[in-house]
Amino acid sequence: MAENDFERLTRLMLAEFKRMHERFDATETRFDSIEPRITNIEVETRDIRKRLERLDEAAQNTTGFAKEIDHLLKRVVTIEKHLGLQAHIKG
Repeated sequence: MAENDFERLTRLMLAEFKRMHERFDATETRFDSIEPRITNIEVETRDIRKRLERLDEAAQNTTGFAKEIDHLLKRVVTIEKHLGLQAHIKG
């Protein structure tokens, strides 16, 4: 018995659905292998962000040190002059 157009279309569609299902399975497997790596990247990025924030805080805490050092050097020079010492720090 000859295959009619509807049967042929049905057979072709089923074959194509099977092929697409296999492709989706392969893609899903690849995504499953990528997911743990993305999670690791997220964890590392979060850790880097925390470390950068701590470094930023530390840098902000040291900004006033240069002014304090300059002030102390001026005081040392004044004391040295008062004591008549020749060696003094130049800033």
